[in-house]
Order: sequence, then structure tokens, then C-alpha cells
Amino acid sequence: MIFPTITALTLGATIILQMALGMRTSMGRQKFSQSVGDGGNPEMTARMRSHGNLTENAPIILMTLGLLEAAGANATGIIVLAVVFFVGRLLHPIGMSMKKSPNAPRVIGAMSSYMVGFASGIWLLVTALSAL
Repeated sequence: MIFPTITALTLGATIILQMALGMRTSMGRQKFSQSVGDGGNPEMTARMRSHGNLTENAPIILMTLGLLEAAGANATGIIVLAVVFFVGRLLHPIGMSMKKSPNAPRVIGAMSSYMVGFASGIWLLVTALSAL
């Protein structure tokens, strides 16, 4: 089995982002004296959703990229998907922290996950079906 280097690099960067967003949420809990939930505070909600949105999207997209890479799919295509995904995941919390919403960073961040998810999902289906 080949080591999925592209996926490993993307996962390494993503886990660092995940921990940073988690710490930002924890610091918000201390700042706003809010141990559970958002307490109706929009800034706390934004921090929580930034962290949660990455948690919801990253695992399945990274698994899909890893399976494509393990199957020997085109590395350039996987790199493009990985970069689009990660840049989008960086933009999303930036957009979530802005007062005006919707805004470009938030929309681009969300759309990047959808686009990468659809593209990698279709690519994985085609790859798996061709292996039958």
C-alpha cells in the first residue's frame, strides 16, 4: 500500500486548524463566561459553528481524498482538491468572525467544501466502479 502523502499533509494542516478553532471556542467560553452552548451570544455562536463546520466536513472529505490517493488516482487532481478544501476551511472561520453576513470568505469557504465533496465523491465512485 502506498502512503497517502497528499492526504497526510492535508490532514496534518487540518488538525492544526481544528485545534486552533477549538481553542478559540474554549477562549470564547472563558471570555463570555459560557460553559455550555452559546448563551445567545452571536460571537460565541460564530466560534462554535466555525469549529463545528470543520468537524462536520473534514473527516469524510479527507477519507475520500485518501482513498483516491491509495487507489493511485491523479496526484495533481488530488492536490487541487486538497488545496481548494483547505483554503476554503481557512476562509470560512474568517467569514464567520465578520459582522456582515453573508460575506465572501464565508460563502467561498462553504462552497469549497461542497465543490470538493461533490467532485471527490463522484471521482471516488467512478474509480471504485472501474475497479469492479
